[in-house]
Amino acid sequence: MGKQCAHTSRMIDGTSWVRTTTRPRSVLMGGNLTAGADSMVAVMRTQVEETIEVIRPALQADGGDIVLRDVNEETGVVSVTLIGACVTCPASSQTLKAGIERIMRDRIDGVTEVINITDDALDTFLDTALDTALDSGAHAR
Repeated sequence: MGKQCAHTSRMIDGTSWVRTTTRPRSVLMGGNLTAGADSMVAVMRTQVEETIEVIRPALQADGGDIVLRDVNEETGVVSVTLIGACVTCPASSQTLKAGIERIMRDRIDGVTEVINITDDALDTFLDTALDTALDSGAHAR
């Protein structure tokens, strides 16, 4: 079981949002971190997914969208793919860093960076992930 702490922030436009942080009981009690590690991973990914749902309408209003590819809870790197009008938009890197990344870092403990994976980068990413998985399987035997 984890203790939840809620933090409310007010945005410039007057809207507010709540950030909920869950800490595993074992961490709060000074125990073994691995006991709650799986729940922390699920919480972080869920928070990223929820935040994307908040951001998505703004991207869709300009003809774009965002697809979640990966959440690396160890490094805090969130991998996404910007699609639609975002692909050819000259301001998409600004949207990614000054918008999406800033919002995620503000709302989600542990997020350090948001990166855009293009089709070429996605192929490389998937090849690397597959190689890593195959290597891990070979070492596990």
